[in-house]
Amino acid sequence: MRDIHAQLGTGDYWRLRLGIGHPGVKSEVVNWVLKKPLKEQREAIDDAITRTLHAAPALMAGEMEKATLLIHTSKPPRPKPPRREPDGGGRGQDGGAAPADA
Repeated sequence: MRDIHAQLGTGDYWRLRLGIGHPGVKSEVVNWVLKKPLKEQREAIDDAITRTLHAAPALMAGEMEKATLLIHTSKPPRPKPPRREPDGGGRGQDGGAAPADA
C-alpha cells in the first residue's frame, strides 16, 4: 500500500478489499492468508470479483452508492426445477395417478 500511495502521491483513492475471514488464532494468520482457498471460498471470491466488474461502470461514473450496492448485493441462488420422473413413473397417460388395479 505504501508504494501505491507513493506512486499516486496520495492515499485518497478507492480500493476493493475482499475479506478472507480469520483462522481464530493470531499465530495462524500468515498460513491462513497464504494458503490456497477451499473450493467454496474460491467460488465466493470469484463471485465478489464478478459483482465488482459488473459495478465498474458505476464506479467510473462516480456513483459510489450504486456501485457499493451492486458489489455487496448478491442474488440468491435460483431454485432447482423439480426432478422429472422417468417414463412410466407411476402415472397414467393423462398425467394423473395410475389406477390401483393397473
